[in-house]
Amino acid sequence: KEVRFSKIHVFPYSIRKGTKAALMSDQLPNSVKKDRARKLIEIDKDLQLEYNKTFVGKTVSVLVEEHKNGRSIGHTENFLKVIIEELVETNTNVDVLVEKAFTDEVFGKCVK
Repeated sequence: KEVRFSKIHVFPYSIRKGTKAALMSDQLPNSVKKDRARKLIEIDKDLQLEYNKTFVGKTVSVLVEEHKNGRSIGHTENFLKVIIEELVETNTNVDVLVEKAFTDEVFGKCVK
């Protein structure tokens, strides 16, 4: 069975004084590091969207944390950010049917 990442935290290597790596003579130019980081960030976006799409049509339990623009925002136990199309009391758990997926979040409505 293949295992996929749902999120990659990308950052370019930077020299840290006093480390063995800082003394290595074959350091890559910053332009190469930035280009590689940019490519990984693009891969990360694709992986996040692919992962989030697996929740479309499923019901997830969401801890409502805040309100913004007439919607509720919360997270599932596996850190999926969920935008709920209605206002729900904060600090409560609600079941949400996921209807749409985007790179950074999913959208849905409460299951009554």
